Formats: sequence, structure tokens, C-alpha cells
Amino acid sequence: MHGNAISSLTAGPFEALVDAVYDAAFAPDGWQHVCDLVEGALGGVYVTIATHDLASRQLVAAFHAGHAPEYRRSYRERYHEKDLLVEALYAISANRPIDFAELVPPAMLEQSEFYHDWLRPQEDLRSGGGFVAANNEHLLTLFKIWVPQAKTADVMPGLLPALLQLAPHVRRSMRLNQSAQKVTSRAFVLETFMEEARAALILLDEEGRPLESNHQARLLFDKGVLGLDLRGALVIHDPAGAAYVENAVRAAVAGSDNFGDDVYLALEKHMPASLLRAIPTGPALKRMPRHLLGARSTVSIIISIASQQPGLKAAQARFGLSPVETSILSGLVEGKAIKELAAERSTSVNTVRNQVASLLKKTGTSSQKELLSMFTTARRL
Repeated sequence: MHGNAISSLTAGPFEALVDAVYDAAFAPDGWQHVCDLVEGALGGVYVTIATHDLASRQLVAAFHAGHAPEYRRSYRERYHEKDLLVEALYAISANRPIDFAELVPPAMLEQSEFYHDWLRPQEDLRSGGGFVAANNEHLLTLFKIWVPQAKTADVMPGLLPALLQLAPHVRRSMRLNQSAQKVTSRAFVLETFMEEARAALILLDEEGRPLESNHQARLLFDKGVLGLDLRGALVIHDPAGAAYVENAVRAAVAGSDNFGDDVYLALEKHMPASLLRAIPTGPALKRMPRHLLGARSTVSIIISIASQQPGLKAAQARFGLSPVETSILSGLVEGKAIKELAAERSTSVNTVRNQVASLLKKTGTSSQKELLSMFTTARRL
């Protein structure tokens, strides 16, 4: 078991978890990976993401981690109708993670068939927390984490703060996925669909030449991070990234979608590594309707542009940083000097130095260089 839930979920694994959440907007089966990451980070909890149709009392889709196959099966076949949390969460208006004990009093839970026949046999699950990920007409999607009774004291104090950080990303990904179902034009995909997830999207032909790109991709071209060679083919100024793209185009032309492992790129100084992946848009396309991306394209290149912000938010919670200290840390990560930060804040250089000293003490680092190294290196599972 990994100690406090908020440090376990938001320190190292959080950026990888956010990546997985946005991946699920494009491939809904990716929610299984999200469940697995949360369960792995917290250790020994039971995670469920499920969509219920309250009109027909049917379970539309469910992904689980921790639950044994027989319990996944029995939930789908029977116990989704016995789940006391579903209608309780549907009825509340609070747009925040909530402790299950606030919804269903423990005494009521322990008297239910859902508890005796489904929760109790699984390490005596009595406590937990979750949030409404999406609530559309009579469809309700819930994110739930059940905690074994023996682990309640370790996990519950930090569980809701951790879910509070995760919930906005999950809801945003759900909205992106819903928008994707309504898309009718390629321009919408390129200019809107990828923006909220901070992803650059470039469509390549069979020679590796860009056909179209979105705003985030054009910014990378403008900065010189991406370029074109004399043939007009995409150039990534990173040997591993260039080799990956060349192999992906070659494989896609041959009808394969086996592009190898995704690649992490250090695109810019003072930034975490960004994730580069390729998805076939030829006949092997599986993730998006092909007509949206154009019949001429062979491969779509997606670069999930990294940000320091998830790491900074995790640091604020993990180390108990004040808003001022978090702001100073953000400026340092962006490469600003102490004198520049003092001018921006209309304060003295000595004041900013004292705030930096406080940051070093709270984070247990001995120098500004060591402090910044925590946020300029990709920290993923």
C-alpha cells in the first residue's frame, strides 16, 4: 500500500494518468488503462468507471480494476441494479467528489443485498469515494473507488483531494469523446478536438509529408521544434522521434499498425518530455472514422504536449505550498530569474529569495537547480 492517497496518485503517476484519461477520449477502451493506473497507484483499492442508463435500468459499459472476473461479471449481470450509489449520485447536484458515507449511511449499506453479496466478499468493501464523470439526460457515468475496510485509515484521508484533481480531466475527456461522436467535418477535428487535450495533430501522406495540421502543431513549426526537409517531409529534431515517424509511415504504407512503443521527446527547454505517437489513417484505421481525417492521409502523428502544471499542482498539495510559493515555483520552472520575478510582483529581490528558500525547505531540496530538476524531467509510470 502506498501511504497517503493524494501523494500516491498525484506525485509520480499523475501525468501518466492524465495522458491515459485524454487517450480514452479517442479510444474509449482506454478507460480500462485509467482504472489500472489508479489501482496501481493507490494499491489494493477497487476502481470502477461505469455508465448506467437509468431509464432502462441497464448497464451500458463498465471498466473495473481490482475486482476479480466473477465479480465484474456479476455486477454486469445483476448487481448494477443493486448499487445503492447510482441513483443517490444521480440525485445530488454537488459537482465534486464525495465520500460514499455521505450518500449511503453505513448502517443502510450493511443491511443491503449489494453489500452482503457483492461488497463484503471482496475484502469487506465499506468505504470509498467517487464523482459523477458525465450526466447526460438519463445516462450517468460514475467514477468510483471502493476501499477495503482494513485500508480505510490509510487511503480515505487523501482520497477525495486526489479525486478532486483528477475529476476535471475525466470530465473534459468525456466531453471530448461526446464531441467526437458529433463531428461532421475534418476542420473540427483538427482545430478544436485536439486543442483541449493540448495535443498537436499532423496528418501525413505516404511520403511523410504533412497534409494538414492543427493550431498546436503549427505552433511547434513556428518555434522550429518541427520542420520540413527538401522533399517536404516532416522533420522532428530528435533522432528517436524522427526514426519513430519514419518507421510508422513505412509500416502504415505496408498495411501494418505495429509502430513500436511510443516515444518521449524533449521538445523544449524547461519542459517535461512530450509523448509522440502515431495512429494509422489508412485502411488499418481503428480509432477514428477515416472520412474525418481524409482518405489521402496514411498516418496521423499526435504529440501530447507536456505541461508543468499537473506537476506543480501535485507539488502544491504534496508539499503544502502557499499560492505565492506555487506562483514563484511556476516562474522558476518557466526559466525566470529571481530579479525578474521580483519586478513582476512589485516586491524586493530579498523577499523572493526568502520565498525560494522556503520552497527549498518544504520540498527537501538543497539548491534551486535540484528543485527545478523535479519539474523539468518527465515523471511517468
